[in-house]
Amino acid sequence: MVEIARRAPLPEGTYAVGAGIAVAGVAGYVFLSLAFRQLTTVHSKVDYTAVFGLWVVVFTIAPGFFQPLEQEVGRALAHRRAQGIGGAPLVKRAATLGGALAVLAILACIAAVVPITSRVFNDNVLLFVCLLIGIVAYYVVYIARGTLSGNGRFGPYGVMVGAEGVVRLVATIALIVVGSHAPGLFGLALVLPPIAALLISLRGQHGLLLPGPTAPYAELSSALSYLLVGSLLCQAISYSGYLAAVVLHNSGQKNLVAWNAYYHCNGEAPRASHVAVRARPEPAKDPMCKLAPGQKNLVAWNAYYHCLGPAPRAAAEPGRLYAQARLGPAKDPMCKLSPGQKNLVSWNAYYHCLSR
Repeated sequence: MVEIARRAPLPEGTYAVGAGIAVAGVAGYVFLSLAFRQLTTVHSKVDYTAVFGLWVVVFTIAPGFFQPLEQEVGRALAHRRAQGIGGAPLVKRAATLGGALAVLAILACIAAVVPITSRVFNDNVLLFVCLLIGIVAYYVVYIARGTLSGNGRFGPYGVMVGAEGVVRLVATIALIVVGSHAPGLFGLALVLPPIAALLISLRGQHGLLLPGPTAPYAELSSALSYLLVGSLLCQAISYSGYLAAVVLHNSGQKNLVAWNAYYHCNGEAPRASHVAVRARPEPAKDPMCKLAPGQKNLVAWNAYYHCLGPAPRAAAEPGRLYAQARLGPAKDPMCKLSPGQKNLVSWNAYYHCLSR
């Protein structure tokens, strides 16, 4: 086998690109692991889920739209280079096409800002801004990668891929060191490193855009549309489980677990007019709901906080607890089921121990 490997050496740039991909893969795994540990609590994983949602959407749109361009720029540019023809017009043509795709993706995201922000980002507007930044950043990065590979600059290509992961990891560790629990900052740590990696890898690179004859769109590929569709479908299938859960989520109906919890701890799910009465502190129906005398399950307090406000002290503020339990505008838009009634999830938690 060794002799065969010597006779058939690996293509140029295999080790550089392979090392960059390996570093990026490990760094991506560590990023998600650290984000999970920093953004989750005993009672809630919504912040981490929002950041993971950003990861899924960015890495569905960016490779789906721009990776075919990278491949076609690399192929067509290498062909020109073999013929001694400058490739600057070709790269500019690809950049124009990629820019149009980026604008299209951004407009589509803006048109769907409400469902994306509410269902994917847990109403965190900064994460939506991160999504737009990520689209632009990866548009530029993929065009640059294609330009590097087409010019045979596989060392800088590998550096770009690997540096992105390293920078992201360093930024994440810095957020943990300063004690940040802000999903938006972790979102920025996800989408800004590609730009830093671009600057690092292109340092000292010259002669990437040599003048040459005009490049028609057909020179990129006569079947680019098929490549784009195939690439988008490939990325969507990779995250099909998550995407299906988001698409099939019924926003008009809330967590059955909450009603389930209410049933188990307080009895049958109450009518809206009865909720305030049922919400008053009293022994839970289910022994598992006890945390301490006069206080209920942390899950319930968690739900209470998100839909009604900060969890009150049962013993010290019984009046406030009763008042907050009464029907009124929900603190979180996601807690609304209908006017004057709360999110099933919040009552779900409430049921389990006065509210979640």
